[in-house]
Amino acid sequence: MLVWTAPEFRATLLRDAEVIIEYESLVCLDGSSLGSCGSTKQITFQGELARCTQHEMDHDRGRLIVDHVPLDELLSIDGIYSWLKLKM
Repeated sequence: MLVWTAPEFRATLLRDAEVIIEYESLVCLDGSSLGSCGSTKQITFQGELARCTQHEMDHDRGRLIVDHVPLDELLSIDGIYSWLKLKM
């Protein structure tokens, strides 16, 4: 597995202060009736927990920090373009 590292690369990502995650329950762990299993549920995260949730969802979707940065900004960073040319 190739790990992409760039020593001087930094990016600030703007994250939503609140996120609502919608999911389907798969198993009834609380002893409730079978009719509630597989039902759609929602959970809301705010603040730091919302930021962490979005970060983890990026991992789950295979997104890297460079996927959030426009290509023209990425290529304008000193040394990144020459570094990328060496790797290609």
